[in-house]
Amino acid sequence: MIDDIFEAVFDVLLGFIPNVVLGAIALVVGLVTTAVGIATLSDPGMAGEALTIVGLSVVAGVLILWRR
Repeated sequence: MIDDIFEAVFDVLLGFIPNVVLGAIALVVGLVTTAVGIATLSDPGMAGEALTIVGLSVVAGVLILWRR
């Protein structure tokens, strides 16, 4: 029941926000994630590598969608 209410609210809110704005937000999040991943590459573990890959994937996805 509560998930239906949240779904309706999110559909209404996302209907007012243009796709370009959502893409710009995703681009900024991807760039920040990439920067944090690059900064933590020297730390042990694979967190830096994972953040870099996720960030670059988000940036590439947004740029590919904007190209269309």
